Amino acid sequence: MKHLIFALLLATFPLSVTAAVPEGGWYFDQAESGRGFNIEIQGRTLFMAGFLYDAAGNPIWFVSGGPMSSDHAYSGAAFQTAYGQPLGGSYRAPTPVPFGNAVVTFLTPTGANITVNGFSFTVTREIFGFDPAALYPGTWILTHTPTVSGGLCGQESVGVEQATVLVVDGSGNFFQMDDQFPTLLQTSGTIATNGSVTFTEYGDTLRPPLQPPNHYTCPAGSGSGTMTGLNTGSGNWSQGGSAGTFTLTRR
Repeated sequence: MKHLIFALLLATFPLSVTAAVPEGGWYFDQAESGRGFNIEIQGRTLFMAGFLYDAAGNPIWFVSGGPMSSDHAYSGAAFQTAYGQPLGGSYRAPTPVPFGNAVVTFLTPTGANITVNGFSFTVTREIFGFDPAALYPGTWILTHTPTVSGGLCGQESVGVEQATVLVVDGSGNFFQMDDQFPTLLQTSGTIATNGSVTFTEYGDTLRPPLQPPNHYTCPAGSGSGTMTGLNTGSGNWSQGGSAGTFTLTRR
């Protein structure tokens, strides 16, 4: 498996800074279904609506919103709304009822800590499913970071990022040809409609016999992970005696 050094790639192909911006959507803790938060971010303004229950099981909706204190943090007053518009009938303006304070701190573009009235929750953005024909085509950066190096396949030292430019087609498929044998696959993979990412690293398995530099010392490998947003994905890979993590970032 051969990759460009990440620093060199950055100099040649600058990445979009939007990949690190928090993403709006529905956030919840998968282990605690039934409580969640809808977050909308426009510029540096955040609006959040939360749905939860009191100790007696009665539903509670609250809202909070205003300017963010940084690109990844918000704090402001929270309010319940009472006596508002019923499902039918004439319009009736709701009455805001103070509900305390809400704090949102984004740890990743799709992960946050939310604290409401001293109660804290770690939540992630729900991915309901993507249509790769509409959302995935384009140029992406596949970055490998070795955490275990077996000295195979020309891997760099542990922790050294190695990045490859990939093009995803309208069916969610991507591939890269071998740089020394342009008719042979080096990497192929797919972003599925459910957001899963899988790929195969072919190593020397498709090369003609006894061709340098590895003489069949580099076996096939694979990787799998999940899209964490419209512009990012991550997971793990292994190849021979080497293994590590990967990120997939839209360029």
